[in-house]
Amino acid sequence: MKATIEKGYLLIIFFIWILPNHGVIDPIGSQWFYLSLINFIMSLFVAKKLWQKKHLINFSLPVIWALFTLFFWALGSYWYAINTTEVLIEAFRLFTLLTTLLLAAFALSKIQNKIQFITGLFSVSLTIEVLVFLLPTLELYSQTGALYRGTISKGISTNVNIASFSMLYKVPITVYFMNQWSYRYKNIIGFILLTLTVFSISLFATRGAIIGRIEWGNGRKKAA
Repeated sequence: MKATIEKGYLLIIFFIWILPNHGVIDPIGSQWFYLSLINFIMSLFVAKKLWQKKHLINFSLPVIWALFTLFFWALGSYWYAINTTEVLIEAFRLFTLLTTLLLAAFALSKIQNKIQFITGLFSVSLTIEVLVFLLPTLELYSQTGALYRGTISKGISTNVNIASFSMLYKVPITVYFMNQWSYRYKNIIGFILLTLTVFSISLFATRGAIIGRIEWGNGRKKAA
């Protein structure tokens, strides 16, 4: 299989939230650690490719220079910030995001049918997120007999806002993937998945996500 390492890298960063958080209160901290570790390993692989001149990275992308500028500007605030420790932490996070962008761009450049691959990852991720939310929620409902924001699962995050928006932005990408899918029962599978997604977002009761869902629905009606 071609581009196995590149696909593996993208697979890990897409599903990094599945990795164990070692019992920490905020799982985001462990996710940043995993991301930094996998970036370091992938950087060694990319450095080898660049040394062998098997691939070049396009540094002319505006988003890369924008992140570079933001990183150095954030790092420069160390000299006048009140909380200098926080400056270093956030600057390191920006550097991690910049590194992830460069490595992801490298990985995508080596993959054939990259759009199909990425949209497929989004669709699988949405499916898992819905199940991670619904299964514990239904279990809680069977125990309490109540179904409202205080008795539902927090999904993949300890924050319902993050969990609901994580589902919401994947919906149009999943619709695109389903439209390109040649499977016979894709319409039935897509209908079930999107129905469960809308149901999950409604239970989260996040105002922004609900408004976004309504606007997405209105946009589809106008397009039709």
